[in-house]
Amino acid sequence: MITTFTQNDVLRYIYDELSNEKRREIEISLVTDNDLMEFYIEALETVGFLKTAFKEPSAKSIENIINYSRTSISSSL
Repeated sequence: MITTFTQNDVLRYIYDELSNEKRREIEISLVTDNDLMEFYIEALETVGFLKTAFKEPSAKSIENIINYSRTSISSSL
């Protein structure tokens, strides 16, 4: 039986949220389905980028927010 996998299935594969059996099935599909493999490669790149993305705002961003807040509070008084 041939199983068709979705992009969501591939993402679950990347994040290791599948049973061993489903993982093996997806691995076979990745080898035989060029579109699925292309999505897999793009998704891996995106996940890698997300892991390296900034998790906290920069000091300048925080300073801008505080200054804006001060200005807004003083003008409303």
